[in-house]
Amino acid sequence: VDGARIKTSFGSVSAEVIGAKFRSVQGTMADMYGVNSPMAGASTAPGLNVNLFTGDGSKPIGQSYSMTVDNMVGAKLGLATNLMGHEGHLGVTVLGLTSSLGIVEGLGSVGGGFTNVTVFGANYDTKLSDKVKFNGEYSKTTTGVGRFATVNSEKNNAFTANLSLPVGKIALNAGYKYIDPYFYAPGYWGRIGNWINPVNIAGPTVRANVDLGPAWGLTLGGDFFKGAHNEVGNGGIGSNDQINRALAGLTWNLSKSFKITTDYELVTWKLGAGTALTSSTTGTQTTVHPTEQYVTLGSAYALTSATSLKLGYTIGDFNGHGRLNNGSGLVNNFNTFTSQIGRASCRERV
Repeated sequence: VDGARIKTSFGSVSAEVIGAKFRSVQGTMADMYGVNSPMAGASTAPGLNVNLFTGDGSKPIGQSYSMTVDNMVGAKLGLATNLMGHEGHLGVTVLGLTSSLGIVEGLGSVGGGFTNVTVFGANYDTKLSDKVKFNGEYSKTTTGVGRFATVNSEKNNAFTANLSLPVGKIALNAGYKYIDPYFYAPGYWGRIGNWINPVNIAGPTVRANVDLGPAWGLTLGGDFFKGAHNEVGNGGIGSNDQINRALAGLTWNLSKSFKITTDYELVTWKLGAGTALTSSTTGTQTTVHPTEQYVTLGSAYALTSATSLKLGYTIGDFNGHGRLNNGSGLVNNFNTFTSQIGRASCRERV
């Protein structure tokens, strides 16, 4: 990545301006894509049919277009606040993203092809009391071709809101997440099982971190989503379809510099009958209940005060129950070993 960033502050106001070019590193397809170019939109490559229930994948993305982000400019303003005696922070961000290819990318008709994306975002964090904290984020994306031709001006919002408070040795966090089907921001905003950056979902979330003692910690969580809109005709989920996610994690601190983690994730789907998404090759319609399960064993060793070496081993199970999973509905099992040096938590999936 080539770019520049300028930061400054004026009293309680902070400002930042950035510019970046992602095509600096290119592979054998140098005339098309940069190796480091992120995607705006569906996580599959442009040119693939991303009606994933029926064809080339295993998740109901419901976005027929995506764009490689090759150039980015943006600005961010921050403001320290004090409401009712409680300090807070307000941030506003604007990003402009373009593709160097100069063509309308993707196939199909959902959302319309585009060559640029503008992202508007705002976030606010504050204390509602000495113990209760609030944080919320809102984002909106607009896509277009050229400078003035806007494409897909609706169903492109996303927001989250969370309240956190301690109850004895338990730290509780409850919130709500909403992501429209045509939210085309680049980057990472979460996952459900192996579905990265899910869209067209809405529902509550809950997390609980339990202090079991000096060496042990327990994390429990759940997400309870439905379709934000009825997008079954566009390769997505319907408004009555359900995706529930259960999480459990156990941490054992063997010493100040070494810990072991065990994490479990269960994702259950309920996909209603009535569309081609849940019909068999014989045309039979039925409600299906695909499932995903993941068990991850991990360890983290602190090399320095700011850097850790992390090792992980994951065992996964994906049961399409006759429909989901590359259109085959088969059961797939896998295992993988990962290693990482960085500052992030071992429990990435939570």
